Amino acid sequence: MNFMNSSERRKKLHTYIADIDDKKVLAMLTLLEDEVKYKTTPVITEKDKQEIRLREKNRQTGKSKTYSLSEARKLFRSKKEK
Repeated sequence: MNFMNSSERRKKLHTYIADIDDKKVLAMLTLLEDEVKYKTTPVITEKDKQEIRLREKNRQTGKSKTYSLSEARKLFRSKKEK
């Protein structure tokens, strides 16, 4: 199957779709729609990017602090013990 060109793959897929039951057609349609949706919708929106930039600026200017995983664990454990 890997040696087929795009046109051959599409023809084979079309044959499969014509022969399968409606439940499988619906499943395939759902997968394809999800693929199209996620390709056209940015994972990170412009609003997300602005928030990331603001957080980075705050970190660089000392207004906020980042923690390593081990530092975060220690911090949470110490607060949990109180």
